[in-house]
Amino acid sequence: MSKSAWSVALLVVGAMAAPTAGAAIASYNQSLVFNAANQSFWGPGGSAASFSAKGLMGSQNLGISYDISASTGTVSGAYSGLISGLYVDSIRSGDTWGGMFSFNGTAGSALTSLIGASVTIGGVTAGPDIACILCTNYSLSATLATGPELDRTTHASDTLTAASPSVGVNLRAASVSAGVDLNIKENLSFTPLAVSSVLKATNKNSGTVLTQNVYFDIDGSPVKVLMELPDRGNWSFDFTDLKLINTFDNDFLLGIDPFIQFTLGFRCGDPGTNRDNGWLCLADDKASFHLAGVTLYNGTPFALNFGSPDAASFSVLAVPEPSGLALLLGALGVGGVLRRPRR
Repeated sequence: MSKSAWSVALLVVGAMAAPTAGAAIASYNQSLVFNAANQSFWGPGGSAASFSAKGLMGSQNLGISYDISASTGTVSGAYSGLISGLYVDSIRSGDTWGGMFSFNGTAGSALTSLIGASVTIGGVTAGPDIACILCTNYSLSATLATGPELDRTTHASDTLTAASPSVGVNLRAASVSAGVDLNIKENLSFTPLAVSSVLKATNKNSGTVLTQNVYFDIDGSPVKVLMELPDRGNWSFDFTDLKLINTFDNDFLLGIDPFIQFTLGFRCGDPGTNRDNGWLCLADDKASFHLAGVTLYNGTPFALNFGSPDAASFSVLAVPEPSGLALLLGALGVGGVLRRPRR
């Protein structure tokens, strides 16, 4: 909105202020940075190990087991923006002061998640013996730009991919090697919804303090603020207790592509059928199996704790009522007469 449009808006709401003869429409611009320090990835009070999955593909004699769990999870970030507006800088005491303000986000800030987990993939052969195919700890770190617009959801993801096809074990008269392609995907979404604040007005002379909640809506439209100033003198206005209202959500998906590789000469009955042990006696020399779409963790949206320092203050002058001013001048005149020296 242009300055002329803001001025027209101020005039249209006429009742918001009764300016003095010397009043002017002043502008206000203040940059803000909302910061969210490291917080639990799982929400307020969330566990540090909020997802796990385990299972066995195949049989106890020849199969692949997996066991995956989270160990840590934090999220942090920043969101920047600008409060701007126009206001009347002088009114008569007892009248209503007014201004119009809005909030607009700016590009360039980011949100980052960090999650650690442990992964154990094992090949089961000939009873309880387990050969570790992939046994490791890993971390995912997804970063997304928080975007300038309120009520605009942004997304980011990170993927861990690991392959380990080289583990070999002996089984009967043949040998078998097992491998796995592991894919764990983290999805984030973040939606800044609005900015809330408390406008605090303090009379520097009398010490009177007035407050009013100001809520900048999701569409960035100007907000009209009205406040009656009962005392004359200089008033300092501050936007305090600034908070970014938002929602954050996350989930994790697991994909496992395990395989068993046989050498030539592997015998388990009829090589042309799958009837022998029910799983891996196949005619070809390689069997692969896919486990897709397993949800490790489906997050519940919650609000990250974004806060900002108070914005810069601005001043408004409340002058006495004209009648009160006349009385004051009259009293000064009378005082002058009383103090006049006798001839």
